[in-house]
Amino acid sequence: MQKHKLFWKGNNIGVFEEHSMDMGYLDGKFEPDNSDLAREFIEKSSNLDMRSVMINPVSGFRALLETKDSYKMNVLVLGISSEYDISLKWINGKQETIDWFITNVPEE
Repeated sequence: MQKHKLFWKGNNIGVFEEHSMDMGYLDGKFEPDNSDLAREFIEKSSNLDMRSVMINPVSGFRALLETKDSYKMNVLVLGISSEYDISLKWINGKQETIDWFITNVPEE
């Protein structure tokens, strides 16, 4: 199980512990820090409907994961449960795909 720093709105708000990855979908545990921003992230993530976000990414929001090698990955936040189980979608591929994601999917 890999651990990555989770960034939202340009701030590190905790750690994402990856439990599984399949076709770019990441599931794991979110270990928030004790900040207001982390609490806001949890509240916003808890209100997402995962299926709706999968169909229409613009209904979700974006964040970044940073690996231990300082590699940053754009991710779409699909949702989080009360146990801090979180689902993310790694956004990779052609630069046009990443540009579209950054331009069209809100950060909050």
